[in-house]
Amino acid sequence: MDERDPSASRREFLGAGAALVPALAATLAATPAGAAAQGGAAAAPATAWGSLAATEGDALWRAVRAEYFIEPGLNYLNSGTYGPTLRAAYEGACRNLQEMGANYNRAFREHMMGEAVPDFVARVARFLGAAPDEVSFTSGTTEAMNYIANGLDFAPGDEILTTKHEHLGGIYPWLLQAKRRGAVVRQIDIRTPPGSAADILDQFEHALTPKTRVLSFCHVQYTDGAVLPVREICALARARGIVTVVDGAQAVGMLDFRIRDLGCDFYAASFHKWLTSPYGAGLLYVREAMRERLWPTVALSFSGWDTVDRDGRPGVTDITYAPNYPRALLKYCSNIEYYGALWWTVATCMDFQDAVGRGRIEARIRELATRMYDGLAAIPGVRMHSPADPALRAGLVSFRAGDADTEQFFYKLRQDYNVVGRYVRHPGMGYDVNRFAPHVFNSTAEVDAALAAVRALATA
Repeated sequence: MDERDPSASRREFLGAGAALVPALAATLAATPAGAAAQGGAAAAPATAWGSLAATEGDALWRAVRAEYFIEPGLNYLNSGTYGPTLRAAYEGACRNLQEMGANYNRAFREHMMGEAVPDFVARVARFLGAAPDEVSFTSGTTEAMNYIANGLDFAPGDEILTTKHEHLGGIYPWLLQAKRRGAVVRQIDIRTPPGSAADILDQFEHALTPKTRVLSFCHVQYTDGAVLPVREICALARARGIVTVVDGAQAVGMLDFRIRDLGCDFYAASFHKWLTSPYGAGLLYVREAMRERLWPTVALSFSGWDTVDRDGRPGVTDITYAPNYPRALLKYCSNIEYYGALWWTVATCMDFQDAVGRGRIEARIRELATRMYDGLAAIPGVRMHSPADPALRAGLVSFRAGDADTEQFFYKLRQDYNVVGRYVRHPGMGYDVNRFAPHVFNSTAEVDAALAAVRALATA
């Protein structure tokens, strides 16, 4: 039991915070990104990160780690939940908030909601492999999934086909619509770990019925880390006139891909995980042909869903500052006033990944995850739950250490070894595992230290 005086703790905290302010200000001014970035815009990779493209091996990954805020001594292996924020993105968000406070009209009305918006959205769209008119922003994947589920029309008896591996934010939006509209949600019990991409595709194909209207699934399953054959599943659904919704929370920033190449109708993602933006930035992708079919959930104007304003006057929009907004942003993005300071840092994170090389990032993540997988598999009593085929997994590695309670195992790793992973439980399918998610700021030494910790706990 902690017997310290709570008021003393508060005084210590406030004193430490006061001391931190000038140090943080000095840090912001001293970094290349801090000196060059304005209004959350990225420092030009040619000046801040230009040398990364020519850097190889351990020197590259040491340079990459230096770009992140990570607590000294912390072995953080949980990017699948939250990735430590890129330093330049954090600085950009702080700067945006400061400039908004200093002069709201200039920083916000003339920048974050004004003429710079189309170029910003175009930059994000290029990285994602989408058209600017297909991109909108949310606070994260859960909000985007709710927008999709709430925005589609359903009749009683319509079927929504999904899986038992979905995150809470990926399944409950559909269950809510089923409750409200009389639709039916069916969950495929995808075998874990899956044997092959063909096996996964076969399970989806055999689960489809004439009543299936929506097929919703993960790009990368957060449970076992399986990378699903998204393109093939979407092609299967489109041939039958079925709408496809992909939960990409674990893919953007981890895998090198383009959304349009997947052939999906909707794609939801979070930028605070593998892309390492600040918390509160996410994606809603709406394929251009589907925009007329998806209602907005939060209405700030009549844009995109009616042709007249509240007084019956025709027009395109009654938002004065957004006549040139990309179409999806105008129809679905009503929270730019609240999250704009964070969203503008997403381009910074994308610039950083481009500077390092997206292919190199994916390869490094896979390298570390394979080292983790092979090391865990060699520990007596450890059962692997991620796919054995390296092509079917990427950055998430799930396992179970004997009969150890996964929650307690998670706490022991954190408290005794300063190793941070997570545990994942789906009682309905008897799924209960621990999970690691290494990223490019991690080292092989950290992977090995985590393996040593698991071995010590599993064989104690």
